[in-house]
Amino acid sequence: MLLVLFLLVLCLLWALVEPHIITLRRDELAYPALPPGLEGLKIAFVSDLHCDSRMARWRVERAAEKLARLAPDVVILGGDYANTQEGAALCFDALAGLRPKHGVYAVPGNHDARYQGLAGLLEQHGITPLVNDCARIETEAGTLALAGLDDFLTGSPDPQRALAQAEGADALLLIAHNPLGIAPAAPYLPAGSVAYALCGHTHGGQVTIFGLWGPLSERFCPAYAPLWAAEGGVPTLYSNGLGTTAIPLRFFALPQIHLLTLVSAEKQG
Repeated sequence: MLLVLFLLVLCLLWALVEPHIITLRRDELAYPALPPGLEGLKIAFVSDLHCDSRMARWRVERAAEKLARLAPDVVILGGDYANTQEGAALCFDALAGLRPKHGVYAVPGNHDARYQGLAGLLEQHGITPLVNDCARIETEAGTLALAGLDDFLTGSPDPQRALAQAEGADALLLIAHNPLGIAPAAPYLPAGSVAYALCGHTHGGQVTIFGLWGPLSERFCPAYAPLWAAEGGVPTLYSNGLGTTAIPLRFFALPQIHLLTLVSAEKQG
C-alpha cells in the first residue's frame, strides 16, 4: 500500500514538473526540385502557448529564447495563445525577441475565439495573421507559400481561398490549429504541389497513460510520441504544443517546439 502511494505521489510530482521541460524536435521537409536558394531555410513552429498565468508566460519566454538561439528564417504560431485578450497580449510580448528574417505568422485556435481582436493584436506585435489567407515569401531563388486556415471548431475554414494564392510556389506549408482541418483542405492544393501541414491542438493528450493512450487526445496511440501522420494524403505534424489547458499538468506528453528545415528531395534521397 505504501509503495502504491509512493508511486502515485511520484507520478503527481512528475506531472507538475513535465510542463516545464521544453523539448525541441527537428525535422527536414523534403521538396522535389527545391531551388538552391531555399535549401536550408529554417522554420520555427510553436503551438498551444496558453499564456494564461505567470508561469505560462515564463514558459513562453523560455521557448522564445531557445528558438531565437536557433536563428530561424520564419516563425509560425499555431494558435491557442490565451483565453483572454490580455493573456494573448502577454503571450506576444513574450515572443518579442523572435525577429526572423522573413517574419512571424499566426493562425487562430479554438481558445482564441473567447476574446475579440486577435488579428489586430497580432498586427500590433508585428505578426502577420493567416486566417484563410496565404503569405508568399518571395526570394530571388524561389517562393515559399504559407497557407493558414481559420480554426476548425470555432471558425470558418476556407481552404479554397487560402490555397488559391499558393499557386506556383516552390514550397508550400498548410497551417491549421486543428489537424481535423487538413483532410478537407487537401482537394484544394494546387495541382502538382507538394505540401506539408503543421498543426497543434491535441497537446499530445496532455495527460496520458504512460504515453500509451491519451484519454484527452484526438490522435492515435502512442499518445505522446512526436507524430507525423497523413491527413488526406498531406504529411501532417501533430505537435504536442507548449502549454497546458484545464489543469497545469502534463504526463508523458512533453511540451514541444519545432525547427523545420527545407531540403531537396533529390539530395535527401
